[in-house]
Amino acid sequence: MTSIYFHEDDFCQIEILPVENLAFCLKQAGRITEFADEHREGVGFSHMYMREDASASLRSKKILAADLKNLLMGILPEFDEIYMGYGRYRETCEFTNAFGQNENVVLFYEQEAEFVKNIWLKLEVGNSADIESAMGIFGVLSQMGEFLIADWEWGFVEVLKNVGSVMDYLEELMRAFNSR
Repeated sequence: MTSIYFHEDDFCQIEILPVENLAFCLKQAGRITEFADEHREGVGFSHMYMREDASASLRSKKILAADLKNLLMGILPEFDEIYMGYGRYRETCEFTNAFGQNENVVLFYEQEAEFVKNIWLKLEVGNSADIESAMGIFGVLSQMGEFLIADWEWGFVEVLKNVGSVMDYLEELMRAFNSR
């Protein structure tokens, strides 16, 4: 049995949203970066920025969770158990599914009734296989509609179909991951 854990702070930190949110997300990413620069203290921050919700929710697209699951199963194994928490605290995520070759690149999705409510990623890109895995995920998502990726920590917002920009972002993540 395979399991995956995500820290509660990572929920929707790298999220997939409908492309209609592009202008909103670019504006939000700018505000977050500005706020972070103003409140940085050593390795932390003196204040917390509360991100606004996107106007076009993923839930509004009425993506059937079964359809997403079937497409993902064609390219990635599914994790059997998903846990969320902090420190030593863990709880099972009953309505969350996760897919990935390993724990570096994982797509999580939360469902509400039969529909996908949220999609977010874990991207600890360490090598070219991780990049291929991420691009496979983005290819599956692109089959279901027009989406963007918003990495709120990195201030990166891009439409998934802009493959060159997305590849540059993944390669930058890989350089950062490997320089740690």
